[in-house]
Amino acid sequence: MIIAGINALYLLLAAGILSGVYAYSAKKMPSMSRAALYGVAVLLSVGSVFMLVGTADQAPAQAPIQAPTTGSGAAVLSTTGPCGSTLGSTMTVFTKNIANKTGPDSEFVAPSMLLIRNGVIEQSLTGVANSSGLAISVTCGQTYTLVALASSTLNGASKTFVAEPSGPVNLELSSVATLTFRAYDNQNNGDLMYDTASDSRTSQKASGATFTGVVDNATATTIGLNGKFDVTIEVTGSNTAVFGDQSMYIGTKYTLLDFSTPVVKTEGGVDLPAASTLTQNDVLKATSDGYYNLYKAPAPIYGASAVKYRVIMNAKDNTNPSNDVTVGFFSEGVYSSIDGKTYKSGVVKDDSSLSYVHTVASVIFDLA
Repeated sequence: MIIAGINALYLLLAAGILSGVYAYSAKKMPSMSRAALYGVAVLLSVGSVFMLVGTADQAPAQAPIQAPTTGSGAAVLSTTGPCGSTLGSTMTVFTKNIANKTGPDSEFVAPSMLLIRNGVIEQSLTGVANSSGLAISVTCGQTYTLVALASSTLNGASKTFVAEPSGPVNLELSSVATLTFRAYDNQNNGDLMYDTASDSRTSQKASGATFTGVVDNATATTIGLNGKFDVTIEVTGSNTAVFGDQSMYIGTKYTLLDFSTPVVKTEGGVDLPAASTLTQNDVLKATSDGYYNLYKAPAPIYGASAVKYRVIMNAKDNTNPSNDVTVGFFSEGVYSSIDGKTYKSGVVKDDSSLSYVHTVASVIFDLA
């Protein structure tokens, strides 16, 4: 249809040319000359028509032919970026205890790790506790997440990186601090309290210590009828470690018939909020162990610094509490799920026994 229309237009154009030539020659030229001129015009008009129509009938221009990318005539493909044409690569993972401030490479640790790509666990690894590092096989140019799982001795950590042909992957984590304690009885002028294993009130006590009172290491604390439990616990970490992996919580364990709901305060007098982000398993495990109230601490315990928390509980009406009180310190961390396909975060794992991710540190108060 289009080609036919173009041809018609060209024929009309040729006819117009011939008519014009004829009219001009009739007025200005003798008959023989007019005939010669008329013949030339016919030839030019017809030639122009065939030339233009031929051009209109040509096929559209084709895309330039590309050089083959395979076979003996293959073109050299572009290999931009650090990977070039390399796919498989080997990188070296260095796992360092960042809490050790004696030097950047002063302490290497060996955590259990997961190598994850696109949300899928591809490898389970164990770090190397020396400067040689752990060689891992990866695909160059791909994005990976390396997750160090929490344990009784190490806090968890993670690092996302893009694999290169070679090079280091520095994963910084921290050792778990061993907490020590001292206690002050605020109902007795804030005096330091004894513990059952020592007659020294000033020394640091290990987790699991039982504090008696301010008299000696054999005389328990008396609350009295409608009295108050009011102690300050001084918690000290260790130089090259941290307690409180992702978050730290403080729990109170007591007989519900003895006391009203506890209040836990920072040294500055700020009430700690009730823990609101615990998993269902966290709450279930803590409750089954007698910790009915957990509070979120504002920060982990770094290094050997001492942090103080005050615990206050009022005796219920007409009650003289004599059952012991325990205050526990919980740490939330990353663990490998029981399904073997994912990793999760919590105070306890999702295994059948709901085992704690980190060991709970605690102190006991002997009441009479």
